Amino acid sequence: MSLYPLFMPTLTRICLTHAEGARVAWVCCPYNTRSGRAMKPSPPSAAPPKQPARLSLKRLAWLLVCGCLCLLLGLWLASTQPQGVARSMRLLQGNGWQVPATHLQPTTSTATKTALLTHGVLSSREFMLHLGESLAQIGYECLVIDFRGHGASAEPFVWEALGDDIELAARALAGEGNLGKPRIDLFLGHSMGAYAGQRAAKQGRFEAQVFASLGANVVPDSLAAARVLLLTGAQDLLAQPARQQELAAASQVPVEVVVVEACEHAFEPHHSALVEALLQHLGYTGAYPATGVWWLRQLGSLLVLAGALLLLWAGLPRLHAGGSEAALLSDGAASARPNEREHRAGKGLGFLVGGLAAVWLLACLAAGTHGVWLNLLPTERSLLPLAAFVVAFSALCACLAWLVGRIVRTQRRVLAGQLLLLAGTCLASLVFWAGGQKFFAFIALLAVPWLVLSFAFSQWVARRTGQETAALGSSGIMLGFFPGLWAPVFAGLWF
Repeated sequence: MSLYPLFMPTLTRICLTHAEGARVAWVCCPYNTRSGRAMKPSPPSAAPPKQPARLSLKRLAWLLVCGCLCLLLGLWLASTQPQGVARSMRLLQGNGWQVPATHLQPTTSTATKTALLTHGVLSSREFMLHLGESLAQIGYECLVIDFRGHGASAEPFVWEALGDDIELAARALAGEGNLGKPRIDLFLGHSMGAYAGQRAAKQGRFEAQVFASLGANVVPDSLAAARVLLLTGAQDLLAQPARQQELAAASQVPVEVVVVEACEHAFEPHHSALVEALLQHLGYTGAYPATGVWWLRQLGSLLVLAGALLLLWAGLPRLHAGGSEAALLSDGAASARPNEREHRAGKGLGFLVGGLAAVWLLACLAAGTHGVWLNLLPTERSLLPLAAFVVAFSALCACLAWLVGRIVRTQRRVLAGQLLLLAGTCLASLVFWAGGQKFFAFIALLAVPWLVLSFAFSQWVARRTGQETAALGSSGIMLGFFPGLWAPVFAGLWF
């Protein structure tokens, strides 16, 4: 008879301690002395969370060098200026208020015409500079302004007061000696800028020889202009081509409707075909002037983004997760307390690191695009609402993560909460559209790609740092950034 079964009651369980992760696993004996049959081993404790692989020193150095080169080269390309155009910053002084503006004029010839350019809602004058530079290259003296509550303007947003900004800019273009109604050769407005120009022209604040609108359903008969251009994209939801044709058919003044394929509302001022069509309708028959500069700037923006991500990849720290829940339970109450504190400290540090990574990415994008897409300007009006919306969206993501975790018990609670927020935004866009609120439906639709990019970036940061809470910090900053900057505008529209 073998002596092996006699010693089995004393060896029913053995403890195997693994050096990595300090994980404790209890393994049952594979033999039962009573039945003589093999026993199934008990399942081991949960494995610790997989930590991201550490970079070697050589690879880290290459990432740092490539990231810095992409960042510097991108910033240089993004600041490319077109030839033959002089740019200067001006601050127009009104009666108790100021209007920031960019003055563009040709350097190779004398400006023979004047043009006033106005941007849309939730935008800035940087968004219209590409159009202004193209007009300056064909002989226009251009003034591109920031409306109240937008861009570098510190004035509160008031819809009724936008006509004051337009009249002040028109007088600056017409000359100091013009005491009557200021007259300019071209007024070009995008979306809200076109509607504000229509209202100011109807009130007799200025007069334009040519009134051109981008993505706006303006009424031509109320513009007091000798010629009207209605430009829109085929995919524009706010200024649909059919509606533009209806306005042109009912007008008593000459109206030309220009519809550009594969063009959406927000990108109309940057669409090369639309800009070229505008120049042709203004009588310019030469080659499109600013194509090369525009592509160089877009390439620079992409290089800045690539450099920022490479530096983040090399610089994000690998945070200690503090152990798994199963390890904490198996160690006992006395030993679990310090690990639990370390676990909570790691979560807080992950939230901070994720937020700093998002701030770094937004700052690089703002520098690479000169504020065209992000409108990052350190004005006093935006700091308080920006902080409030960052906190609000961080809390919203945390609540969604907790709710999803309570319902489905998933490991990726933050990701599930983010997907729930994305689905809610898509549903809100459909509800607004069905209710006839096309503007808010358009804003919700614009938020969808930004949500996708924000969530993808936050999950990448969480994966690199090893802390899921890093996704809360980065997504809270990125989601709260735009509403924080736009809060004064929405407040002026609603109240």
